Amino acid sequence: SERLSSREIWREIGWMLRDQQFRRTILLIGIPAKAVLTGVVLFAMPLLLHAKGFAQADIGQITMIYAACVIFASTYAAQLADQTSDTRIILTFGAVLTAAGLATVAASGWQPLISGQHSQSVAAALVVFGIAMVGVAHGFINAPVVTHVTETMVARRIGASPVGAAYRFLERIGHTIGPII
Repeated sequence: SERLSSREIWREIGWMLRDQQFRRTILLIGIPAKAVLTGVVLFAMPLLLHAKGFAQADIGQITMIYAACVIFASTYAAQLADQTSDTRIILTFGAVLTAAGLATVAASGWQPLISGQHSQSVAAALVVFGIAMVGVAHGFINAPVVTHVTETMVARRIGASPVGAAYRFLERIGHTIGPII
């Protein structure tokens, strides 16, 4: 394989970003999913749960629920992606489920819902259920997204491998901006 210069790599990434399907996938799925992972699940949620009086061990367990759900769902998402030729449906489901999971976590702080005798239990259940939803959602995103971008027009032109690698590189923007946001 030929070794590309830095300038050539950035030129190819520019070509990839001109492809509408690739651009939509990275901007609407890849970067936001990674921003939610690092910005919400790994950064903000532990801080907020600590402020609400959750024990460190409980916060760690909730984070592990996310990871377990990603692994669990990835298996089924990969099988589903193999059975269907339309990865857009799977990615859309993952994006919608991410939003629903985040809304469920946010509901854990909504006073009318968590007031009363069992408020801490209700809040904990909402957080656990919401984070599990986000984990399942990200499992449905992580498995088919590379397949999705490697079937774009630009991938047919310059190759699936460089497009997949560039996608993984560009989605790291979400890892960076998630905690900042």
